[in-house]
Amino acid sequence: MNKIIITIITVLLISALSGCGNDQYAQEKEFWYLQRQANNIFRNPLATPPREMERVIGVLKDAISANPDTIMALELEFTIGRLYMAKEEFAESREQFSRIIEKYSDKANIVSEALFLIGYSYETSGNWGSALETYRKIMKEHPNTSRGLDLPMYIARYYEKKYQPEKMVGAYKEAVVFYDSLVLRNPDSAFGYIASNMKARSYSAL
Repeated sequence: MNKIIITIITVLLISALSGCGNDQYAQEKEFWYLQRQANNIFRNPLATPPREMERVIGVLKDAISANPDTIMALELEFTIGRLYMAKEEFAESREQFSRIIEKYSDKANIVSEALFLIGYSYETSGNWGSALETYRKIMKEHPNTSRGLDLPMYIARYYEKKYQPEKMVGAYKEAVVFYDSLVLRNPDSAFGYIASNMKARSYSAL
């Protein structure tokens, strides 16, 4: 499975969730046990029997209910969506990520990551039009997130990989405009500095 959807650790670390509790060691131990069960499916998703898929998802949901408002619960919620995607059950995957968006609607980094995975599910299933629409939604609504910052160049690289030079050049030009607007909106800040570097990289690719 593509590495881009295997981990969202960066998102989790920067999302200010509460409720870690005093039994952190026990929680971490449980988390890695649950992740091992999920990884068994990730290793060969299409060969995994439906009953095993249902069992693992049931176990993950039980753990989420038992550990609400924790980083572990959030990671497991994403894991469920990624499991559906790995099984090519794309509608179920998108439904799961949509639930995450609704639940964490006030946390831009989480919302942008869930939206990206919805877009990626469209891309993986061959529906680039819907994927692009979703990616542009992130750029418009959540430009000041890690995912929003990355997407203009991600789109350009997609066209590069697909050997569509005209669309690639157009995407890099759009990226320059996008990053320039971020620089103007975030002067004298670390984010503005990163956006400036991304703008320079986009220029160099033209």
